[in-house]
Amino acid sequence: MIALYPGAFKPPHRGHFEVVKSLLNGTHGGQVYTKDNYKDAGTSSLSGKKSTVDKIDKVIIFPGGGERNGITKNESIAIWKIYAKYLPGLEILDGEKNPMFAAKDYAKANTDKDFYAITGIRSEDDLIDLRRITTFTNTPHVQGLVIPAAKGNNVRASDLRKAALNGSLDDIKDFFPKQLKREELLSILKMLKDNIISEIMNEKMENLFEQMFTTNEENRYNKDGYDEGDIKLMGDFILPIDQMVVLQAEEDTYNRGLLVTNNKDKSYDVAYWADDKTKPYPIGIEIDGKEVSKDAKIIKFMFHPEMKETADPQDGKAAPYGSGFKKVEEGTNTLTNNIDRQKLTYLYDYTKRLMPTGVDVEFKNTHFTITRDKGNINESHHVPPYTKHIASILEYMIDQKMNILPLPEIKTIQDEENASNFFGKTAYYDPNKKEIALYTVGRHPKDIVRSFVHEMVHHIQNLENRLGNITTSDTNEDDSLLELEKEAYLLGNITFRNWEDSVKNVGDEE
Repeated sequence: MIALYPGAFKPPHRGHFEVVKSLLNGTHGGQVYTKDNYKDAGTSSLSGKKSTVDKIDKVIIFPGGGERNGITKNESIAIWKIYAKYLPGLEILDGEKNPMFAAKDYAKANTDKDFYAITGIRSEDDLIDLRRITTFTNTPHVQGLVIPAAKGNNVRASDLRKAALNGSLDDIKDFFPKQLKREELLSILKMLKDNIISEIMNEKMENLFEQMFTTNEENRYNKDGYDEGDIKLMGDFILPIDQMVVLQAEEDTYNRGLLVTNNKDKSYDVAYWADDKTKPYPIGIEIDGKEVSKDAKIIKFMFHPEMKETADPQDGKAAPYGSGFKKVEEGTNTLTNNIDRQKLTYLYDYTKRLMPTGVDVEFKNTHFTITRDKGNINESHHVPPYTKHIASILEYMIDQKMNILPLPEIKTIQDEENASNFFGKTAYYDPNKKEIALYTVGRHPKDIVRSFVHEMVHHIQNLENRLGNITTSDTNEDDSLLELEKEAYLLGNITFRNWEDSVKNVGDEE
């Protein structure tokens, strides 16, 4: 059995060394798991329960690309090569930009061997990381193996960074394997110190240039606060308007953080990311101590348009240091569930994008309305008959906890030549743009929506990083493509049927 161990490793430290060592000598205490039982397996491994795991003869490390803590992939590989002297059975391969994909590609190229995909966890907060095993979908010879962190092996990147800057061998040696010789530790210390100092100097130079080329008119956040009104600078960081800001957590094991957007309407969109800072990653959400979602993607914080400074939060206005809210009277029909409001907001935004010129979609707090201005809309730009059904089925998919957020863009294509071709296209999904295209000429609305649901399954596959590098549209040429299409046809059709039955049961006309 071979263990695949992808990661950032910026830098590889004692904790990483001990994981490899325990894998090779069989003392790791790991649990085999799948995407269906990852929580149980992770919790079991943290509690110290034993399970049956095949003997591991080789561990392959895949250091990822990018730079972190001033350390590049090349430095990470250099340190791993030092460790390899003390770890017979360790092999180091290039993790390219995404080490998870590099590990998957290696497994797909070696189908005659069996593999464990390694993920280390330190607490139940890390259980979500075990969902990465979905990267290895359609590779049945790869199983997940969760490894609990051994006591005393937790290393914080910030502490390691400080120790390296101090330049003391005594300060840094505890962060690395005790087996290393003095000269090996010194070479790692020099490498870390040079790179960390270079990183800090770059940061200082960037700040200096930013200050030099920012005029007084452009700098709204001076010592006197904003130029207008009496709002003062109170935060540690200023969020620009309508621009997503990537925040990264200070830690050493994983690349993860938050995506925060300060919207023009004064609301905030917040999402969690892991590995890929461009894609929201599912995460559990608690509000006031109560779990409201197990796999939320984007959380929207709504703005109170009536906010004014007041000492009484019950009057519907905000107090200086608290969140104001309007007291809800009994019998009032209002949305109190944040998940319902998030769902409504998504459907509103999505429906608005679907409508042609002359159709107005208006948000009404607890619902939204669609109205048509007959004086400003041409009959040729009528509202497509399938639009309301697309909105309805999206709501159904969200209710079923299907991983479809953020929603894709959608466009319709009127192509007479394609419609006359028996083998013409009906729809397609572009994973790079996260866009669904629907061919509509000569088709029944129900057929169009069924195609839409099929492509939504491909959207789910894309959000879960399972599409991979498909280079053909012929299912006879690529087994991975065949499995993806099987899932899209099966899940898409049964989802459409279940939605159709639910709509009919409440008396909605098809």
